[in-house]
Amino acid sequence: MSRIGILFVLFIIFSNQNVYADWEHRFVVYSGDLYVVTDDKIEGEKIEKKIGKVTRYSDREGTYRGNFSNVYPKGTEYYSIIGIGTGTEIAIKTENGFVKAINNGKYESINLIDDLYFWIKIIFGIAGLTIIIFIYKTLRLKQS
Repeated sequence: MSRIGILFVLFIIFSNQNVYADWEHRFVVYSGDLYVVTDDKIEGEKIEKKIGKVTRYSDREGTYRGNFSNVYPKGTEYYSIIGIGTGTEIAIKTENGFVKAINNGKYESINLIDDLYFWIKIIFGIAGLTIIIFIYKTLRLKQS
């Protein structure tokens, strides 16, 4: 097998196949809950205090840890609303003021240790690499 062939096989095995998501909702994750972002504006006098911020932004499908958003960049701030518990609604600070985000339940994140698909990829990746190294060394010995 030529070196180009080996490199091609390695590329196929280890290439990251990212899929861009067509998210059902615009959302933020705060304190383990998913909040669906609405177009409803919130007046500044109804804002109580800063409660957090986006720690990770991505438009790629997947599950993430922390205060994640599929629409707002890292650093976008979350605020509590006077008279409304953060378990129900929060406010998101945008360029144009504050918008309401409504709690939609727990955000289902995947723990890689418990993710079977993750381990299958690791096992097949190692097996594939081992086979490629074995074939390469076998071919090299035959040429000697």
